[in-house]
Amino acid sequence: MEELDTAQLSARGSGEEFYREWERVLTSLSIPESHAIRHALQQYHFRRARAHLVASWPITSVARGWHDIEQAGLGRLGRVARTVCPNAPVPGMRIEAQGSSLASYDRRWLEHFYLVACGYSPSKVVPIASKRAEHASPEFTRVTGSSNWPAIQVLFPTQSYVEHVSVEGSMGGGCFFGKPEEFRKRGLRCLYAQPVSSRGHLLMHAKSLLVTNHDNSCGYVYLGSHNFTRAAWGTISGTQAQPTQSLSNWELGIVLPLTEYDAWDAIPYNRHIEPYGADDIPWDASNLLI
Repeated sequence: MEELDTAQLSARGSGEEFYREWERVLTSLSIPESHAIRHALQQYHFRRARAHLVASWPITSVARGWHDIEQAGLGRLGRVARTVCPNAPVPGMRIEAQGSSLASYDRRWLEHFYLVACGYSPSKVVPIASKRAEHASPEFTRVTGSSNWPAIQVLFPTQSYVEHVSVEGSMGGGCFFGKPEEFRKRGLRCLYAQPVSSRGHLLMHAKSLLVTNHDNSCGYVYLGSHNFTRAAWGTISGTQAQPTQSLSNWELGIVLPLTEYDAWDAIPYNRHIEPYGADDIPWDASNLLI
């Protein structure tokens, strides 16, 4: 029988936690206690579960307080991150976010996402009090020691790649929405990079996050349905005394700690990532209408 030390058990989670998260997902879908799937779930102990569930569901108003915030969306991801990497050095962490649909990003949302997803204790600095701006918030600079953009790479195919390199060409890009106008307006070129699927030059509809430190000794992989958007992950706001989180989408995914031997194999793209060139813009399905 496989023996695990306390740290490994913490990173892996427990069968009870996995079962409890499944129950929360079913409850969010308004599935009654008498439903057959509830009874079927009780037949499994999940003691060998190596992943952590992360779900999002629409919230009628907002989740209030960290206890409720950490049940879903970005709040839940942050809770898992602190379990997987309890001693993660936030200033040394980086994120690669891969998906099929982009959002209108602003600096504060990116700072929030970075701090929470990298496992920083949110109650110490989140929500950031500073309003939306093009410069780093004092809180972010204090925590990370940097006034640069958060260490996030947004992985999304360029128009040139879709049209001239991808296997299916433009006709394969009908489900990819890159918001090129927002890209031009926001000036975020330095955060964008072109991913290449581990299966060749196929466009990836997969959604993933890779969160790791400089030597890859700590971190995790997320795989699921969440795009890198506010609608999917939510928005944390309010004050440190009264934080809130809003969520719009139904989403579901898993987090695998990088300590798992096969976690790196779950990443759907090649790790050599090419930053956007000076003339690159994100592909958008609207190009098919031209």
